Amino acid sequence: MCMKQSFRLTGIGQLFIAVLLAMALSACMGVKHTGSKINSTYYTDFFIAPGVVQYFIKPLWYKADDDKLSLDFTFRTDSANSLVRVNFSIITNRVIRENDKLMLHLGQPSKSLCCVMIFSEKRKNKTMYRYSSDFDYATVRQYFENKLYPMLDVAGDTIVFRPSPRSARASKTLVTEVFY
Repeated sequence: MCMKQSFRLTGIGQLFIAVLLAMALSACMGVKHTGSKINSTYYTDFFIAPGVVQYFIKPLWYKADDDKLSLDFTFRTDSANSLVRVNFSIITNRVIRENDKLMLHLGQPSKSLCCVMIFSEKRKNKTMYRYSSDFDYATVRQYFENKLYPMLDVAGDTIVFRPSPRSARASKTLVTEVFY
């Protein structure tokens, strides 16, 4: 003869299960730096460790005649001497070959440490080229503080880009909230 037993949680058992479930779910969520703007229009920051925050500055757009340039920046605050990764895209009707000398300048005297082509793709009558480069933190900070213009040297030609209105507003915000 088989006996059927039913298992039923009491109020304390239900409370215990709810607390365990809440702890498990909270462990799955990321930790956000408490002093940050969670929904900033221009950047996102991530708490990495005590005293270390990683910033991602969302793409900023610039224009020069028929060419467009987009820059985004990623860096950590663990060292004032750290490098800033700058990924950039240029949308142009110029032909840029992989072995062409290309140099990004953030203002007059700055030069990127190296520019590495990530990819290129055709877009209607233009081509988008995506590159990655590194700059020292002080150069990037000075770029935003002094409202400098990005310049691109492509096979001997220098292209000076002007910021879009949104990028100009972003520079102001970034100086007060990120590069303070």
